[in-house]
Amino acid sequence: MVLRVLVRTAALIGLVWWSGCAAGAPAAEGASSNNLTPDGGFTGGVGGGGTPGGAGGASGGMGGAGGVVGGCASGCPGGECCENACVNAQTNQNHCGSCGNACPGDTVCMDGECACPSSGQTVCSSGCVDLETDDANCGTCGTPCEDPTSCVGGECRCPGGGAGNKVCDDQCVDTVTDNANCGSCGTTCEDPLTCVSGSCSCPGGDELCDGECLDTSSDNANCGECGTACEDPTTCVEGECACPTAGEFFCEGMCMAGKDDPNNCGMCGRACIAGSACCDGTCVAVQTDKMNCGSCGTVCETTSDRCTAGACTCNTSPACTPPQMCYPAVLIWPAACGD
Repeated sequence: MVLRVLVRTAALIGLVWWSGCAAGAPAAEGASSNNLTPDGGFTGGVGGGGTPGGAGGASGGMGGAGGVVGGCASGCPGGECCENACVNAQTNQNHCGSCGNACPGDTVCMDGECACPSSGQTVCSSGCVDLETDDANCGTCGTPCEDPTSCVGGECRCPGGGAGNKVCDDQCVDTVTDNANCGSCGTTCEDPLTCVSGSCSCPGGDELCDGECLDTSSDNANCGECGTACEDPTTCVEGECACPTAGEFFCEGMCMAGKDDPNNCGMCGRACIAGSACCDGTCVAVQTDKMNCGSCGTVCETTSDRCTAGACTCNTSPACTPPQMCYPAVLIWPAACGD
């Protein structure tokens, strides 16, 4: 009985020893190998062999796991390690410049930046766009044009592209001439005003006086400006109150010519001094003026050489009798009449 127990114990010990050796021998083969994959990663080690019972297969599974952890274990000379793979961040579409920076749309990664292949385009979130014409990115990325406008020259404009075209209450209006939106949305021109060049004003250059559009260049009650009335008999001419007859002026409640009035010579209140007369609106010394000698318009001709005390004379003598002429003084000879 004792002998039978000893034999069974020895057989069990031998079986345990044999299983340990079989499982342990291939373990060296399962060491990590860091093999480089075509996409820039690294593979794990080869799993150990095993008995038909599968102990070695478990070791092989451990070796496969080493491939995920060690994808960039040896570093990435000249590149970046992104998502356990070595990439060239200067040209990689999904990792442009840095890991995770994917280039949108039709952009391409060049020198580590997402860029457009064509000139005149800009990189926006949707890809390459022309900021001059793109309705979703007009002028700048992310600036959309609301209907009914469209992007023209980098600005959202209404059809026609006029300078005064704006969107007011979802409609395109010309704020240069629109009476309900004059100059800006919601600015209304009240009657009789109309929208002219973006401002509410009277038509034809008239001026608004007490709610009426008037021509202040000819309105007798508003001459030149609102509230300036012309006294009768004057009328408003080119924005000034004037007498109806050319050359007349308004003075002391009446229109007068003032051409020969010594008290209002040429203008209201201008009086001529004694010895002078009002000649065509100008005070003249008729006692000595050769062109107005003695009276307005009397000219001393060749029969005299001066006006003395209001009379034409030759030297100190009366004017010569035609056909004689008054010869001017020469050296010591005074002026005198002669043939």
